[in-house]
Amino acid sequence: MKKLMGILTIFSLCFTGCNSSLSQNENENNKKKSKIEIYSVENGEDIFVKSIDNQETINEFLNTENWKSEDNLSKDLIPDYKLFVYQEKTLTLDQDPNEEREYELIETITTFKDSSYIQDVISDNVITTIAVPEDALIFYYSWYDDTMKQFHEFF
Repeated sequence: MKKLMGILTIFSLCFTGCNSSLSQNENENNKKKSKIEIYSVENGEDIFVKSIDNQETINEFLNTENWKSEDNLSKDLIPDYKLFVYQEKTLTLDQDPNEEREYELIETITTFKDSSYIQDVISDNVITTIAVPEDALIFYYSWYDDTMKQFHEFF
């Protein structure tokens, strides 16, 4: 009886471990991809500069641990670049998981000339379950030197 219980315990641990690793692999495969389109702001117009779709670079760049929260920004700042951050739309039941998905805008980040300040505007596409005032979706940050350097290396 003790041998049977030991064998059952070992089998249950093995199957639980296998199931856990399968779930982890499924989660990694089902992660939504992101992309960033960078535009230069010149004379009030957004001019396309570059697109970034390397997931590691995007994750590192958007890591908000590298951002310092600010209460508000000076009104005299001049916009320099706009970063439009897109993410794959959620997979629906009728979609093939291997099929390419459309992207939707999730946030817009504006940098300012000669400044480390940024404005981060969360898209109302992100919050669909409740009505949120527009000004509640606007955040202000300053980038640390490493983040600023990384941003300028994109060019």
